[in-house]
Amino acid sequence: MTFPVEFRSETDSETPNSEDLFQNSIRPLVSIIVPTFMEAANLPVLIPQVFEALNECGMTAEILIVDDNSPDETSKVCAELAEKYPVQLLVRKTERGLSSAVLHGLNHAQGSVLLVMDADLSHPPRKVPELVAAALEQQGDFVIGSRYVVGGSTDDDWSFFRWLNSQVATWMSRGLTTAKDPMAGFFALTRHTYEQARELNPIGYKIGLELIVKCGCRKVAEVPIHFKDRLHGESKLSLKEQLNYLRHLARLYRFKMGQWFTPLLFGLVGASGAIVDLVLLTLMLTVASFPVARAVAICGAMSWNFLGNRFITFSDRKQESLGFQYLKFCGSCTLGAIISWGLSTFMWTQFSEVLHTPQIAAAIGILGGVVMNFLLSNYLVFPQREPEFKLITGHLQAESAQSHSEQFTVTEQTEEIQQAAICFTDHLPQKNGSHWIGWLGLLSALLITFWVTFPNWSKQTIDGLDQAHNVTTSLFFYDLYRDMPVNNPVEYTYDYQRQYPALGLIFWPPLFHAISGLAMLVTGPQLSTVYGVVTAFAFVLSLCLYAGSRSLLSVPLALMVVLLTVTAPEMVALQNSVMLEIPSLACCLFVLWLYGNVTRRAGWKHNGEAVLAGLACAAITYTKQPAVFVLLGLFLDVLINHRHLLKHWKTWVCVGTAGVTVSPLALFTWKFGKVNIAQSFGNQGDIYVEHHQVASRWTMDAWTYYLKLLPGQLSWIVLVLSVVGLALLAIHPEFRKKQGIWLWSVVAWYLLFSYFDNKQVRFVGYVIPLLCLACGVALQWMWRQKPALSFLGAIACLTLVVPNLNAVPQSRPVGYANMEEYLQQVMGSQATGNVAYFGEDHHLFTAFLRLQDTKREHSLLRGDDLLALPEDSLVETLSKYQVRWVLIDPELPIGQQLLNHLEFANEHFVPVTDITLFDNNEKSFTLRAYHFQGELAQTASLIPLKSSLLGLSE
Repeated sequence: MTFPVEFRSETDSETPNSEDLFQNSIRPLVSIIVPTFMEAANLPVLIPQVFEALNECGMTAEILIVDDNSPDETSKVCAELAEKYPVQLLVRKTERGLSSAVLHGLNHAQGSVLLVMDADLSHPPRKVPELVAAALEQQGDFVIGSRYVVGGSTDDDWSFFRWLNSQVATWMSRGLTTAKDPMAGFFALTRHTYEQARELNPIGYKIGLELIVKCGCRKVAEVPIHFKDRLHGESKLSLKEQLNYLRHLARLYRFKMGQWFTPLLFGLVGASGAIVDLVLLTLMLTVASFPVARAVAICGAMSWNFLGNRFITFSDRKQESLGFQYLKFCGSCTLGAIISWGLSTFMWTQFSEVLHTPQIAAAIGILGGVVMNFLLSNYLVFPQREPEFKLITGHLQAESAQSHSEQFTVTEQTEEIQQAAICFTDHLPQKNGSHWIGWLGLLSALLITFWVTFPNWSKQTIDGLDQAHNVTTSLFFYDLYRDMPVNNPVEYTYDYQRQYPALGLIFWPPLFHAISGLAMLVTGPQLSTVYGVVTAFAFVLSLCLYAGSRSLLSVPLALMVVLLTVTAPEMVALQNSVMLEIPSLACCLFVLWLYGNVTRRAGWKHNGEAVLAGLACAAITYTKQPAVFVLLGLFLDVLINHRHLLKHWKTWVCVGTAGVTVSPLALFTWKFGKVNIAQSFGNQGDIYVEHHQVASRWTMDAWTYYLKLLPGQLSWIVLVLSVVGLALLAIHPEFRKKQGIWLWSVVAWYLLFSYFDNKQVRFVGYVIPLLCLACGVALQWMWRQKPALSFLGAIACLTLVVPNLNAVPQSRPVGYANMEEYLQQVMGSQATGNVAYFGEDHHLFTAFLRLQDTKREHSLLRGDDLLALPEDSLVETLSKYQVRWVLIDPELPIGQQLLNHLEFANEHFVPVTDITLFDNNEKSFTLRAYHFQGELAQTASLIPLKSSLLGLSE
């Protein structure tokens, strides 16, 4: 029953006049909310004292009595009081609780200042005007009648338990507010402050603390009061209310800390589990052997952590049965233990000299295990509920008639339902929880990449001929930037090739080398800089793969995709070698990520995005030509699934940007790089490196070559799930429409690389991330159908990757050791003279010669060019070209030919080294160095460029 607000005194006439009606239309200055239950004896004392204090200060007010349907005479008392004072009774028959009663009153209040006080006379009515004045004078966003500031006090007969309870409750709220008495139920705030509230959802009786936090009150003013014990009735403070206070605190900390609260609770539960572990171990050792005691302690701690996380950390996610969640939790802890063991073992075996003690390595492993445990617990063991799309219609209409306090819940539900609508529309998993989870997953992905690539930062070896080409070409761009030969860049390039005959410009596009050259402008010409650029591209690869996966998958599955990709044996080798597959694959994944964004929006954002996409497509071509298979995949997906994009003029901006950007490379390749096209694409078997042609083009061996390589890179379960994922991308309407690009990229890769005559193991690296993502798609789909099966599949995938993790050090290329030292030993400190190399591997020493030759005073000559010169003897040839040092591979025909020459002129040659073996575990060769003691020409002749492989001539 609700009584109308009345503004009249005892002397008013029974029939209101026009002046009375005018006064009734004026809003009161203050609305006082008094929540009650069984307080009929206190109200006749409280109300007169409140109005007496307000009348003395000239303040108009209304009092709202919010009663939870008390069985005493509260209604009768309020009816009698309403005849004398502006009192309104609001009876709630379905809800209970002090906090919700206060909110109910606040939402019905009319005043500019809102004040809350108890009905039991523990709050002094004479202090009401002081709290109102403090709120009006803006002394604080929130004003408290405080017991604990100077001048404040409590009754002397407070028990120790009651005092301790208040102090502990206050201390526990210190992270939420600096107020000295945040537990107070006597407070005031302006209507403007109250209207700033977000997500009000209190539990228990500490509504003031809820308002301080949810209204964003930065400054809290405190007015000293004397807190009295209640005059009549019994206290509502019970054990249940105290437990509710703890739950309330958890909600408020979660609200204030946002993304960090859940992992903090997870960590605290884990820390308590460590204590349980140690206690159980100590107790069990008194009755059992260590293995048995350790097993019991681990099981006990695991069970403790599960219960703590189920009922505290993830208390709102208990929709599954306790037993099933417990089994999932044990599985995730097992995987976390494997990660912890592997990481700590790796850190100790690889960095024992730096870490000094195994405890530090163990701590690093524990950290990695904790991160994995949290991700799995947050997403797999205790997943958040996904609202049903079908609940949208009618739900809000049914709730729209509720009170303002209930509308906070409706607003919160509206946001969840809107998110569910997006999820329903896309058939894709959306972000669960705060953005920090995604950032944590990204950081984990980058840490995995760092673990695989960290040796690059100190690596001083070159792995093979192609790597040497790339290093020398990077050094060329460094020198090009410094010399700036704008007048005749072509002749400059010829001269550089004469001096350092290992340029790869006719084989490979220049983007990677140009970036490495720029980096060396900062660091100087260093081999580690080139490896650093490879590592940077590896990080971009992981970043783009993770971002692309997140459009389809949850954080743990996206992280799993990155882990499976970067730890595949061939991917480990590529990330630790100066090859172009990782840079080009990074560009490919960046393009796929951009394209995925465009297709999900069904259009372009702006011209800048189209231009960026066009430049990214061109970057693929400028990095390595075979990587254009991704562009073929894009073309197929647009034609099949997104033909509407062809009607967008921004699509043609993208195509035009890519075409214009690629045209210089196309012209260069047409004039100088026919060998490039033949080596990359093959031409009916006409390729320059014969052993790269493993089978004739139109044979079964050619079209199954890469399929046979895949089991050596990914486990059988990953490959099976990849096939399932590709099938989903092919037949599931929404998957095919939204994310078909991943399927068509796999198809394009298979068709082009199977067609190419030039087949190499490293080209399988292009499809590994695509298959790993398809595996994630299958697991995500299974999660919607059979969560338990999906969980087991993910565990199996991650468990079977352990061998790859252990094999990472062995998968890294070894490289040819001591080449730089060998060259320094041969040349010594002599300033003049060139080096002639008679063998197949001159590229390796060319790169080290340039790194060592800071003043660019020496050249390296190819022995096959020198021996091809007519008429001149060996001594005359070496003298003409100022050759001072001769390097000979005695096991090759060209080396044996030179040794025959030396027999007739041995007085001119002095051995500098014995026969030295160089081995990178894939190919080995031997060298012997000689010092040429003949007289050198004053001016060196122009070095020829006539090698058939080079494809260039003067």
